Amino acid sequence: MIDEATAKALEDCGTCLFSIRDTAIIVGMPYYEMKKEMQNVQGEVYLAYMRGKLQNDMEVRKSIMSMAKAGSTQAHQLYLEMLRDLRLEDC
Repeated sequence: MIDEATAKALEDCGTCLFSIRDTAIIVGMPYYEMKKEMQNVQGEVYLAYMRGKLQNDMEVRKSIMSMAKAGSTQAHQLYLEMLRDLRLEDC
């Protein structure tokens, strides 16, 4: 079980898209242990890191959608690519 401070640090590292190696250094965990923990997709370490990463992804996507709706051609293109990727993933 990880403490609240470690969970927050893991989430922050995920938000900032730090590598697993860099995240291990920040949270004070040996790299081999961090790598092992990240393989457990139901574990606290993996979930905390991914929560941060996915929250970041969501904010970026919201921003792209907002800019596309406001008329940004580049954002519209990115939005269409996100839709295409989502459709491919769901197949």
